[in-house]
Amino acid sequence: LFCVMNKSKNSTENEVSNRKLRFSVVCSSNMNRSMEAHAMLQKKGFNVRSFGSGSLVKLPGPSPTVHNIYSFSTPYEEIYKDLVAKDKNLDHLLSELLLLLCFQIVSLAMSEQSKDMKAISDELLKLNLKELVKRPEYGTVGKPIKLACNYFPLIKLQKGDLVVNRYHIDIQHPLKRSDIFGDPFKLAYDGRSTLFTVDKLRLKQHSEEAVPEKFSFKTIRENKPSEVSILIKPTGLVHLDFKTAESGLLDEREKGPIQFLDILFAQGRSSPLFELSKSFKAVKNSFYFIPKSASFDVKYGIDLWRGLFISARVIDGFRLAINIDVSHSCFYKHQSLINLICDILNGDEHKPRFHPSLFEISTRIQLEHLPLLIPKLKGVSIHTTHRNQDRIYHIKDICGTARSVVFEKDGKKVSIAEYFRDAYGPLKYPNLPLVQVGSKSKAIYFPVELCQVAKCQRYDKKLKAFQMKSIIRFASTEAPTRIQRCIDLVQKSNFNSDPFLKSFGVQIKPEPIMVSGRVLPPPRLEYGKENGGRQIILTPKDGAWNSNEFKFFESAYCESYVFASFLAENKTSMLQEFCLEIVRTCRSTGIEMPDNPKFYEQAGENDSVEMVLKRIADKCDSNGIKCDLVFVALFSSEQYAEVKSCGDITFGLVTQCLLPKTIKEVAVKKSYSTMLNIAMKINMKIGGINTKLLKDEVVDNYLYKNNTLVIGVDVVHPSAAETHLPSIAAVVGNVDISVTKFHASVKIQPAKQELITGFVDQFLERLVEYFDVNGSPPKNIIVFRDGVSEGQFMQVLEEELLALRRACKSFASNYRPLITFIVVQKRHHARFVCCDEAAARGSGKNIPAGTVIDRVVTSPDEYDFFLCSHHGIQGTSRPTRYYVLFDESNMDANTMQSITYYLCHLYGRCTRSVSIPAPVYFADLVCARARYHVLAALNSGLVEKFSVKDSSSSSSISKAESVKTELANIIALHKRVKKIMYTQNGLLNMLDRNRRVKPHPERFQEYKGLLRIRSKRKINHKLIQPYNIKPYYHIKCSDLKHQQLVCCWDSLLEEMKNIDDNDYERN
Repeated sequence: LFCVMNKSKNSTENEVSNRKLRFSVVCSSNMNRSMEAHAMLQKKGFNVRSFGSGSLVKLPGPSPTVHNIYSFSTPYEEIYKDLVAKDKNLDHLLSELLLLLCFQIVSLAMSEQSKDMKAISDELLKLNLKELVKRPEYGTVGKPIKLACNYFPLIKLQKGDLVVNRYHIDIQHPLKRSDIFGDPFKLAYDGRSTLFTVDKLRLKQHSEEAVPEKFSFKTIRENKPSEVSILIKPTGLVHLDFKTAESGLLDEREKGPIQFLDILFAQGRSSPLFELSKSFKAVKNSFYFIPKSASFDVKYGIDLWRGLFISARVIDGFRLAINIDVSHSCFYKHQSLINLICDILNGDEHKPRFHPSLFEISTRIQLEHLPLLIPKLKGVSIHTTHRNQDRIYHIKDICGTARSVVFEKDGKKVSIAEYFRDAYGPLKYPNLPLVQVGSKSKAIYFPVELCQVAKCQRYDKKLKAFQMKSIIRFASTEAPTRIQRCIDLVQKSNFNSDPFLKSFGVQIKPEPIMVSGRVLPPPRLEYGKENGGRQIILTPKDGAWNSNEFKFFESAYCESYVFASFLAENKTSMLQEFCLEIVRTCRSTGIEMPDNPKFYEQAGENDSVEMVLKRIADKCDSNGIKCDLVFVALFSSEQYAEVKSCGDITFGLVTQCLLPKTIKEVAVKKSYSTMLNIAMKINMKIGGINTKLLKDEVVDNYLYKNNTLVIGVDVVHPSAAETHLPSIAAVVGNVDISVTKFHASVKIQPAKQELITGFVDQFLERLVEYFDVNGSPPKNIIVFRDGVSEGQFMQVLEEELLALRRACKSFASNYRPLITFIVVQKRHHARFVCCDEAAARGSGKNIPAGTVIDRVVTSPDEYDFFLCSHHGIQGTSRPTRYYVLFDESNMDANTMQSITYYLCHLYGRCTRSVSIPAPVYFADLVCARARYHVLAALNSGLVEKFSVKDSSSSSSISKAESVKTELANIIALHKRVKKIMYTQNGLLNMLDRNRRVKPHPERFQEYKGLLRIRSKRKINHKLIQPYNIKPYYHIKCSDLKHQQLVCCWDSLLEEMKNIDDNDYERN
């Protein structure tokens, strides 16, 4: 015990009795002794602070007598890296590193500078995450099938490594000089900042600071010299040898080589030095053929262009391949701006009402047309025709007419029409609107008749439903035809005569790569029992099954429902027929429903959606009607967003929307498939279960017995054109052991924030609900994460796995389930076709549902596989690519692939397997529903803007906080639907004692137990039994949102003051 005391004024040097203790340092053998000293000193009334200290840390070395010595203040990352360099076998070092980190945490926690322990505690959770999981082995289960893929082998024309030079490019002000680059076909340039060359450039030898080189060049397109000054800086060599690439994840190792190959293959179609580039428009990795004649018209002034997608890939065995696919994209028609305005106003009408030939000098745009025109024209690139200039402008807004807008010129007020009359001649249509370009402070106005839509301009706004439908119909081709088109594109593109490829010594083989796949056996599905008591078991065939004659596994009970109609009043008889047919179908599936709705609510001519649903809610409340469901007959799909917003948030009504086409299918055409689809939705909405996976070895061992929580995560960011919309994150997970009931947590936040801040809370909600229903937490957690590119794997894994671990720690400090983290990718261009046509399925001649590919075209050192889990109905099936990033459960490849395939059968809304696991599909639906709520809020004027441009100022920070609150209010559900919205079935409705439920007999005990489980939650002693802990007391951290990783020491010590000496020693 080392003490420092203040001397009393009157005391001598040797007097101690009058001295006051200033501070003391206790050097103890372990933390327990340190805590004991802390408590005893504090009990005596001293102000005590504890911290870890020391000057050196001794860690194990190469032998028992030789150690690795580090200063205590050395960051653990530096120690870790140093130890890795000395010995890659780190298992025996992890505990010592954790201990070192604990010392750092204690030291920092008690220092004056420490404000937040979250960052350090996060590092503790991240410590064992060093690399992505490796492929355990290849799968073997399933029937073999031979396939062809649209990957083409890349071969090198020379032996040995291909080495290229890489340079950083910075184009500066115009100046002049030539003969720097030599042969242009030995260059591969991305058009921005990266240049690869075969030979070193003939640059002057400079110092470390790069000096601009001055040169000139001539392009085929412009046929005139361009003068520029370029800063060129060598950044090293790139070896196309993937086996000996630098250490790190593959997506990091291949960044240089793959970037080089993508740029190289783009040169022939994008470089203005090459004649072929005139025929293409390059958009990232896609190259679209510029049409020489009329192309496919998708209305609203948009054409559909066809092209090819080219991307280099590293495949199994560290071989190189080129992925080539057919690509389609929408572009604006190259026409006058007046023609574009007419196309927009005509919409999808077959007989156009607007055409420039019908315009007169007095023609005006009606005010009701402006809300349609303004969003469609904003951002469109144009050039003007009254001057011989090619300058491109971007439309910012549409304002008044050329005749009405005036400005000052030479001290006089002049209208835009008068200015153009004097300078360029009179305008034809002075009453048409002006387009504004430039900023608001320096606005420039042009009459629309003098503007042309710029060439080769890609359309990046959202397409309407009818446009998407026509594009899908046009672009859809059967699988063999698509692969053949890819082969034709390779041959027609003349890659092997491409001077760029020849100069760099690479060539592409024109034959597609052949792969061996396997068709996995489907799961067996349970439905309700027959009258005789026999359980119905169905086995899907080609991704589908027929449940027409069987009851749902667990049918719901609908006490009453209401029908609202926005259709004309003369449609009442058809709606009554619809109700009769739907009730008949629902009863055949086991759902109990009354014959007729409680009442019909007919919308008046001027009634809004909100007015109609309010009348329904008021009638139900005033008459004591417990309305389980509201059918809403819409006259337009555009009403859907408002119906869902009013139902979910404003009035608390569960709604089933119906379009006129659907009503006609049921009431007039008596389409049983349509009726059954509606019945499946209804059953899930009001608390039923449509089907369940039958136990087999995979299901029982890895889902049911392990109490597995399966989570689907999707994050949707707004597009570049949707700056007014927020980002939406959804986390969906099952709440039952049988993986049949899915609930969701959804968060929204201001746009352009890439990091989703609410994942810890969302994961914790899933854990708590699972525990509330089952009485114990899940032992295994499988996360399927959608929407992640390969370059984001480690970032997303670190952030979201950390969030999940923090949620587990918050749930219980010693709770550590086994976690598996899988990325789900749909946005890729890999396609497969059966080599044997007899093995193909459907009109599209697609690969069978359940086809899995985990070799040849998969990653050489990552754990991935392709799985086509659905039956392709139209066009070529796109398999889903799965990357297993992390797996603590150590599932073998067969189990991993089978569980993924099984989960694709639990979507519930149709009797087909879907293309991705059900939780991910539901997460996507939740994001879509939240988006509808946001759009409804925007349309009603509740929210104007979501993004905050300058987050550094205090006013912007305050605005950001208010926006977050505003966003939370947008999706705050009504209390009546809070327990069932964002769920895939209304399980928690069953806890309402006023609701009569008929659960499946075998599950009655489970439901019976729910009422007990949902009492006040206490400490889960099952979690701490393995540690043989009997807590002496329990501190409730009421001031914290959740229990934190770092203990609440102040509360702990306050409690310790109340323990007498004997009790303290004994406990």
